[in-house]
Amino acid sequence: MSIKKMTSVFTVLLLAVFTMSLSAQTVTPQQQQQGGEITDADLKKYAKVSKDLEEMQKGGQADQKKIVKDHGMEVARFSEISRAKQSGQDIEMTAEEEAKFKKISQKLQEYNKQHQQKAMDILKKHNMQQQKYMQIRQKLRQDKELQKRLQAIQK
Repeated sequence: MSIKKMTSVFTVLLLAVFTMSLSAQTVTPQQQQQGGEITDADLKKYAKVSKDLEEMQKGGQADQKKIVKDHGMEVARFSEISRAKQSGQDIEMTAEEEAKFKKISQKLQEYNKQHQQKAMDILKKHNMQQQKYMQIRQKLRQDKELQKRLQAIQK
């Protein structure tokens, strides 16, 4: 696998971890109904929050790659080990690689906790509850009309 492809896989893994941490609170259909109608004001807030989160994630990717490199491992190798461990496969590692992988994983967890707090701060800055953000995000996946309304607001 090429270095470019491995880096892309690493980036996807990092984004998945970030998204999962923000999505840890799922919205059930019952909660969705309780959330009520999604207003244009809600969509405006959602658009602002999403933009700020996206900017934060872009910086976060570079920071996370730096953490890996600063601890003496290539991003491609870290990604390879991470993918194997997540899929339950055995992977050959030297004792040094294993120690570095554990240390990097710990540092990335700490970083992700800080990043998650920044995400909560973004929500607070725009006066949006996490549950409401998740409700809109979930509904946007399925509701074409809501998608059109959001696109109109973002113009």
